[in-house]
Order: sequence, then structure tokens, then C-alpha cells
Amino acid sequence: MSQINRRNFLNGALAMGALAVTRSTRAIPSLKTFPGSFNPERHFSPVKVSRDRIIREVVGLRPYRAEGFVVEAERIGNKLFIHNYGHGGAGITLSWGTASLAVDLLSEPPAIAGGHSQGTQALFPARAQRARVNHFAVLGCGVNGLSTARTLQRRFSGTVTVYAKDLPPNTTSNIAGGFWSPTSLNDPQVPSIKFTEQFRQACRISNRAFQLLAGTEYGVRWIDTFELYRNEAAIERELPGGNELYPQQEIHRDPDNYFGFPYVKQFSTMLPNNY
Repeated sequence: MSQINRRNFLNGALAMGALAVTRSTRAIPSLKTFPGSFNPERHFSPVKVSRDRIIREVVGLRPYRAEGFVVEAERIGNKLFIHNYGHGGAGITLSWGTASLAVDLLSEPPAIAGGHSQGTQALFPARAQRARVNHFAVLGCGVNGLSTARTLQRRFSGTVTVYAKDLPPNTTSNIAGGFWSPTSLNDPQVPSIKFTEQFRQACRISNRAFQLLAGTEYGVRWIDTFELYRNEAAIERELPGGNELYPQQEIHRDPDNYFGFPYVKQFSTMLPNNY
């Protein structure tokens, strides 16, 4: 075999590369060529509903508190307990948010001060810092337990142990819908300033966390959502957690194309796929 000239080889490779790019570029059709692209018209197929089409029926019991979820710290002896429970129908939706709020409590002064004896810290602060080894225990293996455990791993060094009666797929979280909408978690008639502030924070944190997980790798996808109303005043209500968390909002006043409802609010939200 004759020796290949390096310059001729590189020139040939570059030429072939340019040809491949040109052909590839030409092979990619414009978005305008796809039927329905940028077409505001939507066509909804009739839903086929009948008893003989049911695959299975499942029921998940979700702890609900009229006052809303609880995220707070409690010290018992030399142990610090962080409570994070009572999410009602918004467990998956708020999981990353309340997990972040719960782990934040470990960084507050009372939590840090309780980690070592005051004498050791005062006399040998550097030694106390080096000797400190974090050991965390998480109770429960549903979405909130796992989110909290993962958040602890990200923020602290040490060990995280999960204690649970049941493991996935035998948890309520595994049969939950997962539609991102923080609803059915408290009674609006019994609000508290503390809960309202925590709720808003958890919504923003969790919404952003799920956005970062969107895609095929983690099974989180955006989904167009339509809420149907009989009266115009209802469409002015804020969406759960805040309107700013739902992009692409639009109001439709076309009952002929929206199941006979005179007012329809359209927006995008996320659907974590748990199945």
C-alpha cells in the first residue's frame, strides 16, 4: 500500500466533512414543512370511555392537614428533628421545594450550635470542625423522603440513611399522577402567614427544579393544559402557586371548539412520568 500524504489526507477529510454538513443541512426540513407547526388550530379526538377499557384501579391515601404541610425543626435531647410532612395532593409537585426548605433548617444557627459541645467549640474550633461527621436519617421512602435524602447528599458530606416501611414501587408516590399543580394540600379558610410564605417558596423552588429535569432522561415533560369555565370571572383567578409559574397562558372564548364551554384558560405545566 502506498504511503498516504498527510496534507492530501487532511484536505480530503475537510472536503468530505463540508460535503456531509451541506447534505445534512439540506436534509433537515424546515419547521414550516411539518403539518400543524405554528398552527393555532387544535383538534381533540373524542375520548373512548367504557368500563371494559379500564386496565386497573388504584387508590393512594395521602396525609392531608387543613393547615397545610409542616416544615419545621425540633430538638429532642442532642438530636435535631426536621419535620417535612402533610403535603396532601401536592406531594410530587412540592417535593423538591419542601425538601430544600427542610434542609435549609440545618444551616440555621440553633442547628449548628447543637452539633457539638460548647466547650469543644470554644477551646478547639478547628478540631471540632475536622472531627465533625454528618449522619442523617430520613424516615419514609416516598417522593418527599427521597427528595430530602437527595438534597442532603448534594449539600452535605457524610451518610444519609433512609428508613421506610415500604420501598418503591410499593409507595403512594408510585401511583400518584404527578401533574405539576400545588392543589388539594390545605383548607384556604384556615391560612397562616408562615404557611403562605413557605408555600410560595416551595412552589418556586420545586417548579424550577422540575424544569431542570425536563427531558427524556428523567421523564419530566411539558404539557398543555386547558381549564374550562362557565363564567368569565373564574378565569381571572390566579393559578395555584402563582401565574408566573405557568408559561404560555392564553384565554379562549370559542365554545364550539372547546367542549361547549364559553371560557377556557390554556397554559403549560409539567408532568413527571412516574410509570
